[in-house]
Amino acid sequence: MARMRERSAWLAGLALLAAAALACGGEDAPPTCAQGTALAEDCATLLAIKATLAGTASLNWSADIPVTEWDGVTVGGTPKRVTGLDLASRGLTGTLPAELGRLAGLTELRLDRNSLTGWVPPELGQMTGLTSLYLARNRLRGCVPAELEGVPDNDSATLLIAYCREPVDVSNGPYVLGEGAYQFALDSRARPFIFDVPPGIQVELTALEAAGEHRLLYMEEVTTRLEICFQLDDAEECGRVGPSAVPDHIS
Repeated sequence: MARMRERSAWLAGLALLAAAALACGGEDAPPTCAQGTALAEDCATLLAIKATLAGTASLNWSADIPVTEWDGVTVGGTPKRVTGLDLASRGLTGTLPAELGRLAGLTELRLDRNSLTGWVPPELGQMTGLTSLYLARNRLRGCVPAELEGVPDNDSATLLIAYCREPVDVSNGPYVLGEGAYQFALDSRARPFIFDVPPGIQVELTALEAAGEHRLLYMEEVTTRLEICFQLDDAEECGRVGPSAVPDHIS
C-alpha cells in the first residue's frame, strides 16, 4: 500500500512538472500567439487580413484557437513563425491583402483554385523566403512582383499574369502612359509612388496639387476622361473627380 501511495505521488509530481513546462513554454508546449514574439506578429497579421482574404468563405482563425489548428496554417522554425499558408480550393472570394508581405517566415503560399479578385499587391515581393507559390485559377489582375520570379515551385505557367517589370521613373515625364509599371517622386529624397497601368488603358498625369501638408497627384484615363486622385504621402486613392475640378498641368 505504501508503495502504491509513493507511485501515485510520483505520477502526480510528473503531471505537475508537465503542466508547468506547458505553461512556461517548454519544449513540448504548442506554439502560441503570446505577445512579444515573432509568431504573435504573424497571428495579428492573419487575423487582420482574414475578412479581406476570405470574402464570403469561412476560416476558423481566432485568438481562441491555437494557431496550429488554424485552417491552412503551418508553424515552424526557430523562433516559431508562420511558415506555410495553404488555402487552395477553400472557396475564398476576397482579394489579396498587401499585409501578406509581412509574413517574413513564409516559405509556402498556396491560394490557387479559389475566386480571388483584384490586383496582386507589390508587397508580396517582400516574401523573399518563398519556395512554393501557387496563385492560378483565380481572377487576379496586374503582375507578380519580380522578386518572386525565382520561386522554384510555382504555377506561373497557368497563372496567365506576367512578372512585374522594374518601374519606369516618370517624375519628369513623359506624362501620357500606356501599359506598364511606373513610379513618380517629388524629389530624390521622397519615397516614390509606384503604380501600374493595366493592358488596354492609357492614362495622362494631369496635375500635382498641394492640399495642406499633402501632395495630390491627378491622372486621367484618356478614353473616359475620368480623373483619379492619389495622395502621394500614403500612396492611397483620394477620390475620382471631373476634369474641370483640378489644375490643368503638373507643377
